[in-house]
Amino acid sequence: MLDHAVIKSTLLNANLIDIVYTCLLAFVLGVTIAVTYVRTFNGLTYSRAFIQAVIFAPLLTSVAMQAIGDSMARGLGMMGAFSLLRFRTNIKDSRDMMFMFASLAAGLACGVYAYPIALVSVIFFCIAVFVVHNIPFSVESDYDGVVRLQVDNQLEAKTSVDRILSKYSRRFSILAMKDAGQGARLDLSYQLRLRDPRSQGSIINELAQLPSARDINLFMQDKAHEV
Repeated sequence: MLDHAVIKSTLLNANLIDIVYTCLLAFVLGVTIAVTYVRTFNGLTYSRAFIQAVIFAPLLTSVAMQAIGDSMARGLGMMGAFSLLRFRTNIKDSRDMMFMFASLAAGLACGVYAYPIALVSVIFFCIAVFVVHNIPFSVESDYDGVVRLQVDNQLEAKTSVDRILSKYSRRFSILAMKDAGQGARLDLSYQLRLRDPRSQGSIINELAQLPSARDINLFMQDKAHEV
């Protein structure tokens, strides 16, 4: 059982070895959480800045907790210092928020020298992430992009589009087909699963080379960006 009296005494009499060990463990746990995030990421690209933040958060949190100790005055001073900062980056994905919270919690546990709690909790968290990542409702969707374009209302034009999509996609299907230009043109929408996410530009370039292709748009997932 965790002895709060021991923690209080340790915080007041921390030596250099304790501080170095705390910072080292916080850094290792941060890297572990970051690697778990990368290995279980389902999107096309992730933010490198967010990965670095996940690594740095436990280290900085542990330093703050060691500096505060059990002093209320230090705690109030730290709150005042943090209030001067303006964090304008919004974490829109709730999954990203959980990873950041895990990093902060690990750093907090390290900062009060509760090493077993920090180590076991992070290991259990990472295992839980991998388990949830592989259960059925967490599997990525069959399609990861949508293509929209207009072509002449001719069978040859539509066949050319299908040929290009089949070249770069594992599978694709048509979402919608509408008349445009009083029946002279077709407005087509496809959903597709890319063979290689880096081929987005190649798809756009080849579709643009079709004589009748106009207003070509490629939307990837819901992250997302328009090419």
